[in-house]
Amino acid sequence: MKIKLKEYQYYLANKYSEYSKIFMIFEITLLLLFFILFPFVRKDILIFSFYTIIYFYIITFKIKSIEYLGLSTIISLIWVYVMKDFYIYTPDMTTLFGLNIYTLLAWSLGLFALRELYDYFKPKKILSSILIITILYWIILITLETVSYHILGFKVMNNYPGIPICDCIHGPKILQTYYISIGPIYYVLTLLLDKFIKKR
Repeated sequence: MKIKLKEYQYYLANKYSEYSKIFMIFEITLLLLFFILFPFVRKDILIFSFYTIIYFYIITFKIKSIEYLGLSTIISLIWVYVMKDFYIYTPDMTTLFGLNIYTLLAWSLGLFALRELYDYFKPKKILSSILIITILYWIILITLETVSYHILGFKVMNNYPGIPICDCIHGPKILQTYYISIGPIYYVLTLLLDKFIKKR
C-alpha cells in the first residue's frame, strides 16, 4: 500500500512538473478571484468554497502539499479553539461546535499559501528563505488586516487597541503576538516536516 502511494505521489509530481506553467496560472487566477470576490461575497461561504476547491486541487495534482495544508489546519484549529470566545465578528459568521469557520479556514489557507510561496521562490539558503518569507508574511498580513478593518468594515467585536501606525489587529497582546509570529513559525515547521517526510 505504501509503495502504491509513493508511486502515485511520483506520478502526480511528474504531471505537475509537466504542466507547471498551467498550474501556476490557475493558482494565481484563483488567488486573484478570491480577492476580487472578497468585498462582495459572504466571507465564511467564500472561504469555505475556496478551501474545498484547493483541497481537491491538491489531492488531484499536488498530493505532497496535503501535509502542509494539514499542518496549517491543525495549527489553526488549536488557535481558534483556544480563542473561540474572542472571534465574534461584525457581520455574524457561521460557527461549528463553537468555532468560527471563517477564522479557522482563513488561517489554514493563509498559512498554507505562505508555504506555497516558497515553491515559487525556492531560495537556496534556509536562513534567507526564512527572512524572505517573514517579510512577505508581515507585508501581506498588515495589508489585509488594514484593508479589512478600515475599508471593508470587517471587525471583531472588542475594544482592544490595534497595533500602531496601521491601527489593525485589534486584540490582546497574545493575539497580536500570534498574528505576527505564526507565519515564520509555520514556515519553519514545514521545513522540519520536509526532513521528516524524506526519512519515511
